[in-house]
Amino acid sequence: MKKFRFITYTALVLAFLASSCSEKNPLDESNDFYLGISGLDKEARTAVDQELFDRFQKPFNIEILYHWDGSGTPYNSSNMPPKTELVIPTMNIVENTFIKPYIAAKDSVMIKKYAPRQFVLYGSPLINPQSNVEIAGQAEGGLKIGMFDINNIDFTNRADLSWFMKTIHHEYVHILNQKVPFTDEFQLITKSTYTGSFNVYTVDDALERGYISPYSMGNPMEDFAELTSYYLTMSKADFQAMLDRGGWDGRRLLEAKLQIIEAYYRDNFAIDLHELQALCFSSIVKETSK
Repeated sequence: MKKFRFITYTALVLAFLASSCSEKNPLDESNDFYLGISGLDKEARTAVDQELFDRFQKPFNIEILYHWDGSGTPYNSSNMPPKTELVIPTMNIVENTFIKPYIAAKDSVMIKKYAPRQFVLYGSPLINPQSNVEIAGQAEGGLKIGMFDINNIDFTNRADLSWFMKTIHHEYVHILNQKVPFTDEFQLITKSTYTGSFNVYTVDDALERGYISPYSMGNPMEDFAELTSYYLTMSKADFQAMLDRGGWDGRRLLEAKLQIIEAYYRDNFAIDLHELQALCFSSIVKETSK
């Protein structure tokens, strides 16, 4: 079953995100009030809750949600909560293969300022009832990222871990693009071939047309996020081999897009994309070599 990523935008969520990152609401590590979590909640916290608070919410203002709340499940589905014993190991993965590489390539301010304010963990997969495809992750306007099928992911398997991290990187790119839009030059490279019917194309069809995946053919925003997330979670050799499958024309188009992405990270965030790729991929290798 194919896995796709889905992102939605709302004015309300964007307004909340803007206020949460503004100078009027600075992070204050001496204050025990983050995203509505007040000191009154301390007594109700479990050891897992407290660890998540101390490691993610207090330093980065990232809230980790895993307790069951049926009202928040997408598509009115009956998603299961994650097994409690898998919550910390899952967030260890997120910290080691997403947060730490960005800090090493830039600094912790990058995460504090631009990271999603919430990660929501679900134990079961999410199936879109309209298309009957499995969705790997869901982002809502830069505020939160939903991560699905936690109970079944084998994080010791490199393919599983790479796919999981592709989802997180993909959604994070959307957040960065909301803060700093990329230039029109990117979408002009393959302007005439974006299509809403991307699901009828194979991976090789997409590569030959200058796209890293069929899903990236949907629109320029998904194209930008897909190409970046693939690059950050693959070895350079495997990524180049994938580009070569597109032939001379496809590879030329993809390399032109990657150059724009490289400039986007460098000019707007002072991040060397190639260094970030090396850090992200080596962290995946390290996690799956334990």
